[in-house]
Amino acid sequence: ATTTVGPEAPPASNGPTDAQLSAAKTKYPDATMDQLKLGHSLYFGACTRCHGANNPTRWDEKQWTGLLDDMAGKANISAAEKDAVWKYIMVVKLASK
Repeated sequence: ATTTVGPEAPPASNGPTDAQLSAAKTKYPDATMDQLKLGHSLYFGACTRCHGANNPTRWDEKQWTGLLDDMAGKANISAAEKDAVWKYIMVVKLASK
């Protein structure tokens, strides 16, 4: 298992920004900075225990839904943690447009 970040992935050291939170709130009005930070932490923690991080723009929302549904159980994360990862991924996708 590897925890390295692939060249196409966003750097793990870059946490969510205020601009990303503002973007998130356009799609998810209930999003909070704490939630995005949790999603970022999980994405570069629980999600990369078995594989490297992937760029969130790699897949569309429907594909990410399936991936997260499948991977959440394997990573042993709660529904709230899965939601935080989802919002983090979607924010990165929004910011890349």
